[in-house]
Amino acid sequence: NENKEYLNEIFNIYLLFLRDIAIIDLGLNENNIMNIDKLTMLKKQNITAQKATMISDEIIKTIELLEKNTNFELTIEQLLINIGGMKW
Repeated sequence: NENKEYLNEIFNIYLLFLRDIAIIDLGLNENNIMNIDKLTMLKKQNITAQKATMISDEIIKTIELLEKNTNFELTIEQLLINIGGMKW
């Protein structure tokens, strides 16, 4: 359970970064960026707003699945496959 809490924190950090990347990609006001101290690094990312949204959706879906006590390893594996674009 302790590891799951850390994982949720990591997921939340990723979700915030992806939100910021989408804001930058869409050319929206940088005042809306949560991680303004990481602005230079965020601008270097080669992720479109559409891709950031897709990854965010996958992370949210994974959080929901893990809350339903799905198999941890399989759920994380599926997340990585889905965000990496790999098809088996």
